[in-house]
Amino acid sequence: MAESTASALPRLSFEQRRIAASQYEKATQVLASDKGNFDYAISMLLSCCKIDPANLIYRRSLRDAVRRKFGNRGKGSLLSHLTTLRPLARLELALTRGKSLEALEHAEQVLLRNPWHLRAHVAQAEAYVQLDLADHALWMLEQARQIRTDDVKINRMLARIYEARGNFVQAANLWNLVKKAKPGDREAENKAKDLAASATIAKGYSQAVQGEAKTPLSGSKEHAARSADDDNSGAGETRVDPHPTQTHAMGPAGRAASEIAALEAKIKANPASPHAYVLLSKLHVKHDQFEEAKAVLQRGVQATSSDFDVQMELANLEIEPLRRNRAMAEAKLQSTPADADLKKVHAQLDREINARELDFFRQRSDRYPSDNESRFQMALRLLQVAQFDEAIREFQHLRKDPRLQARSLVYLGFCFKNRNNLRLAMRNFEEAMQSLTGAEEDLRRESMYQLATLHAKAGDFDKALDLGCELANLDYSFRDISSLIDAWQQQSAR
Repeated sequence: MAESTASALPRLSFEQRRIAASQYEKATQVLASDKGNFDYAISMLLSCCKIDPANLIYRRSLRDAVRRKFGNRGKGSLLSHLTTLRPLARLELALTRGKSLEALEHAEQVLLRNPWHLRAHVAQAEAYVQLDLADHALWMLEQARQIRTDDVKINRMLARIYEARGNFVQAANLWNLVKKAKPGDREAENKAKDLAASATIAKGYSQAVQGEAKTPLSGSKEHAARSADDDNSGAGETRVDPHPTQTHAMGPAGRAASEIAALEAKIKANPASPHAYVLLSKLHVKHDQFEEAKAVLQRGVQATSSDFDVQMELANLEIEPLRRNRAMAEAKLQSTPADADLKKVHAQLDREINARELDFFRQRSDRYPSDNESRFQMALRLLQVAQFDEAIREFQHLRKDPRLQARSLVYLGFCFKNRNNLRLAMRNFEEAMQSLTGAEEDLRRESMYQLATLHAKAGDFDKALDLGCELANLDYSFRDISSLIDAWQQQSAR
């Protein structure tokens, strides 16, 4: 029976781990020395991989050392096509019999002679799939794809792993390549169609970095309207139209090309100026040209001696594929809300995005202490990762800013609620309701709902009913307020 789980991996003793770590350290020292005895270092790294086959650091170092031995020229030894025949045959036999660990060792014997051997890379990926080591299989397939980008089997395997991990954008690109290389492939056609549909839905509500984090209010009408305003203001910033009459006649594609050309001319005239790089990257993002935007910012980092704003824009752009993947996961969950694996993927994407955005806004806040909007976004993400005390300190500072006062009070309410301080939570929700404007009706309803449920939790069902009925009079379908009112009436009657 095939070794289908990680239980097939050896259980290492402390002594075995110590030996492997010691050999790895010695191998890295040898490779770093002037003499660079590749064969000696490779033998030690190979031993590390045999002792601990699930250690990807050892495997990567071994592959890098063998490639360096052959001068990174893309070719192995002269007779590798002959000397790899026997280990290849053993490799195929081991895979057929489900002996994954043996397959890994036989694949390494092939790769020692030719570290660019395509079949050995794919076979190692198949062995890792059998062992339930998705990260290892992913790395092997990405290595294989550098050797041959149009291989249908590699692209298919990699697309499946990407999709399972929530990398929907990358998966869609690969399924399209499979479909192009193999017209009529049912799996590729269905997957490409499904992911394209999800991407279309996701594009409608994918959050920009200026939008709020995934808090209890995410997805509200008030939040969506504010995000749309941010998008519109950003689009206005990036527009460069030196000849408005001409560009209007060109149509959207022509106007985009004209704006890009104008910014490229600005960069050429003053390559050390960071502002044009940022504007040009935003323009590319506006037209879904993410790779072009990234290339512009990478140029900008070089040309401006790592200007802070250019670096920050690049850091933000590198989060964008994760945001798009999360939005696609949300779109897929609309059609399959009970999919436990998809929920897990969505939660993982949410955590990773929040962590990256927290670091992004923390750096901006440290660099620009008076930038309260960045500080507000940082505080939201602190709330999301349950760092309530730090979030409270930030929101209490931000409520002094008239532009952020009402929103800060609402989120202070959430912070104190999570800290189980009901009195302070209620106080902040009450103050928020007094500060909210007519344009922030969703926040008012949310605050009213929170206040009502907090009063009910404190046993004051009459107050809970008053607030609940007021909310129901505004929006009877808001959350579960109608059923809560019925329950509170029964409690109050007792």
